[in-house]
Amino acid sequence: MASRLLFLLLLGIGGNVSQQKFFCKARTGTRPRNSDRKLKHFRNSVRLRPSPPSDVPAPAAVDSWKTCCVETFLCYLYPAGGRAIRVYSANYGRRDAATCSSGRPHYELQNVRCSRPTNLVAQSCNGRSSCSITAINSVFGDPCFGTYKYLHVAYRCRCEWKP
Repeated sequence: MASRLLFLLLLGIGGNVSQQKFFCKARTGTRPRNSDRKLKHFRNSVRLRPSPPSDVPAPAAVDSWKTCCVETFLCYLYPAGGRAIRVYSANYGRRDAATCSSGRPHYELQNVRCSRPTNLVAQSCNGRSSCSITAINSVFGDPCFGTYKYLHVAYRCRCEWKP
């Protein structure tokens, strides 16, 4: 139903929609529906907003993302639509025994106070439209020998509205 409404809006049916410029914000994830009390999955939901008058700058569309990749794996940051990456948090190590723990022996997950904040991800990725970085001790150092580590990155993707 939402895609049909979007199609009609883009065609300009039902008003002066075709005469206005729009900017959009795409989101992915889950959200609860009150009608059936279950989590419904949605992908690429697009929220259209009328563009502001030409003399008023439009706000930037911002999406927040988090990614976690295990030790020795390549971590990809890629916002949709050529948006710019802005890393606001990155930690390498282990903060809990549950995250990225599948198939690992218990003794590699015991030390949960060995996380080290890092600005290397921000230095490598900020302002770029895509970025990859390997979660490995040779890049980030070894905050806790013998512990299976992961890289946790929180970042935003900015898309500036352009007339």
